[in-house]
Amino acid sequence: MAATTPDFFLDSRGTFYADGPIEASLAEPDGTSWRNLVTEEVSKVAETLKEYRGRHSYNMMDQNVRAMYAHVPVIAPWDDHETVNNWYPGEVLDDPRYTVRDVDTLAARGRRAWQEYMPPLRARANTSTSAMWISQATARSSPSGSSTPTERCNRPGR
Repeated sequence: MAATTPDFFLDSRGTFYADGPIEASLAEPDGTSWRNLVTEEVSKVAETLKEYRGRHSYNMMDQNVRAMYAHVPVIAPWDDHETVNNWYPGEVLDDPRYTVRDVDTLAARGRRAWQEYMPPLRARANTSTSAMWISQATARSSPSGSSTPTERCNRPGR
């Protein structure tokens, strides 16, 4: 993709699957084995901040990803896969792979790691013509504490 010299890359697929451990090898239909490089942080479901960060840094181990990110702005919205697929606020997981079952705790860790690796775009400061909409996964994560899932960032007084 970097070879096409895009103006930006909108990553609307989610940056990784936090609930999808990466196996060291997979059997291919033709009988051969596919071997993956596996780090401690991707060998199980992500639960700790270190494991969520490890998911992001795992992607950065790929030289093609690093080369593209070095030259192409990336817009990657925070997505359910960076926590647990199809989660909701207040959910308590019934999945034996998890020792931390409180999704609000997992979401806070996943969101923090995402913000460290994929900083959200910021509206231009103090201009009446700039606007940006940020979709919040939960009202609890909204900077204003509002109960609306989406807020406008260039409101007067912000």
